[in-house]
Amino acid sequence: MDGTVQITPDGDPNTRIPDTYSVFSRFQICLEAPNYTVFSNKASMAQYIVEHGGRLHYGVALEEPHNAIHLALGGFYQKGIYNADPILGASGDMGENETAAFDPIFYLHHAFIDYTFWQWQLRHDCTAAGSLTVEAGKDGTFSMGDPTFPKGTALDTNSPLDPFEKPGGGFYTSEDVTDIKKLEYSYGPGSLDVDNDPGRYTPPTGPIASIARVHNISRADYAGSFVIRTHVELPDGRKVEVGR
Repeated sequence: MDGTVQITPDGDPNTRIPDTYSVFSRFQICLEAPNYTVFSNKASMAQYIVEHGGRLHYGVALEEPHNAIHLALGGFYQKGIYNADPILGASGDMGENETAAFDPIFYLHHAFIDYTFWQWQLRHDCTAAGSLTVEAGKDGTFSMGDPTFPKGTALDTNSPLDPFEKPGGGFYTSEDVTDIKKLEYSYGPGSLDVDNDPGRYTPPTGPIASIARVHNISRADYAGSFVIRTHVELPDGRKVEVGR
């Protein structure tokens, strides 16, 4: 995790590789996210960066290094298109939402994500129930469509965490589990809690050239994970892939 995860090349110069770079640095930078909404997901963070002028307000959501670890350990491969296999041909379970929990390291990974989340809470004095708030209407705060929440449902810390049921009935919510001390567990010394002082890390900066938004894509329409690829058409008519 200390550096860039190496992806085994397949010898095809057209095969792109994922964003498994500087994973530890991105974990560090995400702790400087100014509020829970932008800390929690990439879409909200991207909107925050744009609304605050781009370069000087660059940030990282916890979702980014989280995703990078999944790809680094699981991944998928399509020759000439995309290679997220650290070991070519391995195609481990961690790269697919529906199979990730089959890999025992899934639980270690998410224990570290929970630890990172708690470190952000400590730094920003958001450990008590009610201290985490979602900025309503922001990108990333609506359901993309699943069996529990229809597409477009506004999500917040009181949204039910289906299928985790309370002993007395109903589902747990984020409000119920905000303070891990009330859940009777804690974390010992870790790699992200050296100082616990906001401003300790200096995030990199980079200009935003342009933004394109795609709407009306529902996860409920697809079985399992899927990848959206984006292309631009050049003046000479050629189409070039710009991201996924």
